Amino acid sequence: MSVDPSPPGPRFFLAAAALLTAGALLRLAALAHPPPINIDEVRYLLTPHHVAAGLGYSDWRGPDTHIHPAHPLLTAALAGSRQQALESCGRVVTFIGSVLFMLPLTALALRLGGKEVALFGLAFIALHPALARAAATVEPEGLYVLAIGLALLLLLPLTEGPVPIWSWGLAGVLFGLAYMARPEGLPVGILAGSMAAILGRATIRHRAWSGLVLLLGALLLTASPFLLFIHRATGEWSLTGKTLELFFIGQGLRETGGIPPDFLRLRELERQWGGILPFLWANPRSVLEGAALNARSLFGRVLPGLLGPAGLLGLMGFLMALPRDRDLRRKSLLLLTPCLTLFLMLFTFPNSRVAGSVVPFLLILAAFGWVHWLTTLIPGRKLRLGLAIAILGLGGILAWTQTFRRLAASTWWETVTPERDAAGRALELAGNPLQFASTDPVLSFYAGEPGLFGPPGIYRPLPGAAPCNELESILRERHAKVAIVSGRKAEIPAGAPSAACSLKVVLETRRQDGRPLWVLALEPDVGIELR
Repeated sequence: MSVDPSPPGPRFFLAAAALLTAGALLRLAALAHPPPINIDEVRYLLTPHHVAAGLGYSDWRGPDTHIHPAHPLLTAALAGSRQQALESCGRVVTFIGSVLFMLPLTALALRLGGKEVALFGLAFIALHPALARAAATVEPEGLYVLAIGLALLLLLPLTEGPVPIWSWGLAGVLFGLAYMARPEGLPVGILAGSMAAILGRATIRHRAWSGLVLLLGALLLTASPFLLFIHRATGEWSLTGKTLELFFIGQGLRETGGIPPDFLRLRELERQWGGILPFLWANPRSVLEGAALNARSLFGRVLPGLLGPAGLLGLMGFLMALPRDRDLRRKSLLLLTPCLTLFLMLFTFPNSRVAGSVVPFLLILAAFGWVHWLTTLIPGRKLRLGLAIAILGLGGILAWTQTFRRLAASTWWETVTPERDAAGRALELAGNPLQFASTDPVLSFYAGEPGLFGPPGIYRPLPGAAPCNELESILRERHAKVAIVSGRKAEIPAGAPSAACSLKVVLETRRQDGRPLWVLALEPDVGIELR
């Protein structure tokens, strides 16, 4: 397939603006009806609160080495220490990153295959359901893709000449900023810079190696504040403070057959082995078998589910065009460097959210594949255009079918989620947050439990499966009147409240993910009719 060398004209920019607007509106619609936050998102919101309140870069436990600082610091800049503004500001940061990353990825698609590939790729990214829904979360992937996309754009020159030396340095800064959003930014930056230097033309390769040195220096300099923070907090050099935990979560999942491992079992594995290398040396076969199982799940279920039929067929077309085009091979190898994330996941566990950070780059290659299919099979330009519009329209309808079903369900439009409703009901019964306790930081966040927002070490979640008398004793010790129990219900005897147990079930419901949720009140401290 020959790439159209003519520069983009007004029609191209008009079509691109329409697709960008459509993508932004879909993301805005998702933002209007966001899902409830999860425990990782609580960390992304609590850390900026602690920073703004002068409590340091920390969560409720201590120095936060798990959450990289790009998203929290931007949230802190918007929300300050206002608890009520944290969630909305965190979602706005994600939304802005998700909209902005469409720009550099469109430019990358343009340099890869011309105007048709750029529009096809932009359509795939703008209209992709999972990418649109992710814009309403409190997660850093949008910022990460934005920084990686801009960095790769600097390493993929518009002309056949060398990459300017300043581009190498600026790309290093951007890869460093990507690391400040997600830990993969650093290894992806090293891989992409090395790939750009190796794949450069022989006549200019000596300049490329100088550029690579500059890129690596800028990358390490930009990433160094958080690398040093992790070292001060843990006493070890590591890309992220959660490396050990993620690895042993993966091993624990293999032990339990896919059921999330118990917290105590996880800590037992970490204490027993002390690190990843001792476990790997002692259990190489187990690690390799686990990686093979993860590969089967990741490449057989998670990634195909994210790409969908259109993405998979497009990648098939791309693979068919690859052997005959040397320039395409050079450019696509650079665009595939973010896929290093998929390899790293083999030694932890498949995660659709993290895999989603690779999908936009794969969709660019899928767009090239679709244009290759159409150019090969359809000779007429107008006929190709009509068929392309039909494919995108039909693909969009099929991709959004599940979302349309969710729209048809009345619960989708509810702005108050069960988690928020239960927290509000509990807070109303308790009278103030000081008389409230919970088993889950998410519920404590929604209820504004002071311990969660106070200095690290104060917050203590309730034991989820404690017997009724034990749970009652803990509540009285903390001078709390109301509790929310999520997961396994505490054993409340029939006929309670009674002499044996003064806890009363006030509300029984389910979280949006299906887990049970109970609001429990102490009697006679709280008088409320059972609902």
